[in-house]
Amino acid sequence: MTTERVFLLVQRQGKYRAILISVTNPGESPADLRPQDLIDAALKQAGATLDSTALDGA
Repeated sequence: MTTERVFLLVQRQGKYRAILISVTNPGESPADLRPQDLIDAALKQAGATLDSTALDGA
């Protein structure tokens, strides 16, 4: 099994939250979908935006 994860720090209504996006493939190869492919949909559903300052340390 192969698991890929992305942790996001988001701001919603002035408060910071963390979102975990995880994609698991039953085989040894990475999944067809990357966690990055799901970020926009997750942010939209959460009504959140990325904290751009969190990206500075990446």
